[in-house]
Amino acid sequence: MSTDNVFQLPDSMQRQWRVFEALLRRELGAAGVDPDVSDVAMERIKPLYLRHAKPNPIPGDASPEEQLKAINDWVTQFGGGLLLEILIREIQLINLRGDGG
Repeated sequence: MSTDNVFQLPDSMQRQWRVFEALLRRELGAAGVDPDVSDVAMERIKPLYLRHAKPNPIPGDASPEEQLKAINDWVTQFGGGLLLEILIREIQLINLRGDGG
């Protein structure tokens, strides 16, 4: 049997990125950001998103309390990772501009 007609589906994090990217592009467009600049920005932020995004950590048989804790832990880890990335980039900008203390 030939594998020429077999398609490789993107993993769940890639699929989530596509949804997130579409939302971001819509917001950037509404803010008047040049599409070429949006393209570059999306290429730069995609690896950051994929580095911190994790699959849904909620087991199907978890109690409501366990589900809530799992969601809170996921949001804290994901949000904290992204904030750290933003902070690192802001520090780089400060250093490049020479406007740090």
